[in-house]
Amino acid sequence: MIRNVHAVLSALAIVVSAGAAALAQTPPVLVLVDGLEADPTATQVSLVVRTTGAAALASGSLVVEAVDKEGGGAAAFASVLSATAFSTAGDATASALLDVPSQRLEIHFASPSATLNEAFGPLLRLDLELAPGLVEDQRFDLRVVPGLTELVAAGGELVPALADRGRLRLRPADPGEADLGPLGGEVAAGELAVFGAATGRPFAIGSGTIEILFDASVADGDPVLVVDSRYGSAEIDALAIEPGRVLVTFHSPDGDLNGMLYGLVFAVALPTRADLEVGTLADLSLGPATQLFDPLGAPLLVELDDTDVLDFVPEDLVLEAGFEEADLLEFTTAN
Repeated sequence: MIRNVHAVLSALAIVVSAGAAALAQTPPVLVLVDGLEADPTATQVSLVVRTTGAAALASGSLVVEAVDKEGGGAAAFASVLSATAFSTAGDATASALLDVPSQRLEIHFASPSATLNEAFGPLLRLDLELAPGLVEDQRFDLRVVPGLTELVAAGGELVPALADRGRLRLRPADPGEADLGPLGGEVAAGELAVFGAATGRPFAIGSGTIEILFDASVADGDPVLVVDSRYGSAEIDALAIEPGRVLVTFHSPDGDLNGMLYGLVFAVALPTRADLEVGTLADLSLGPATQLFDPLGAPLLVELDDTDVLDFVPEDLVLEAGFEEADLLEFTTAN
């Protein structure tokens, strides 16, 4: 649960430099599971379900399905340990039920104040027991099932929703390694693109510098940086935003950033040009200024070779297909 839920929106205000109105995203809301890596010898894992668009919700339900990528029908999960939903007012509740044979997780969540998803970002955290017998480099698709996703606003009206998938890969963590890389995705021209620097597993970050490089030619406005306090405490020490580059130096007062929730910890929201052709690819990477330190000040190893893209797709594909076949959360090193 969020330690200080009212800090979520106040923290956003601290790190949003300009163009805050750009954070208003029109429906539908994209719901996805952040891709992650987990140690095959571990007994449990946490999944983060997040959105890339803000729309205040009173309740909702969705189904997440784990599918063996080798087609052998192996199970990823054995049981649900806990489910947590995040709302600005701190009044959210969540429950989850796992059907082990089908590997389908049915999740329900609600907020009496209807303040779920007031700001895009983490919506749910699911703590799950891993199935026995998993081996290194085993992989699963984590699919939010499109037809079984329902988001409800305060007045009872349904909020249009899209669904996407993440990936689970079983791989031991290297000591001192920061599992950090650029994260892009699919977007329709003229819509708000959400991308940035993402982690693939929980590990505590004490301080550092993040340099996000992107193709400024696709922009139709100023980029906005968001460091969401749902990922842990963070204070911005220096922030420079210019075309094609976001540079932020920060520290975590409690040494807990990314310690419990992993994912798109450093997000950039960018309005895009409406005249971009379908198939346009805009490169994303982390620049050489990127460095991370653990809570004791020891440097963490950051590999800067990975790249990703913003892929501009037809609007009707976005609305009708819901990214079902897209690789929004492709592991940049594993695949």
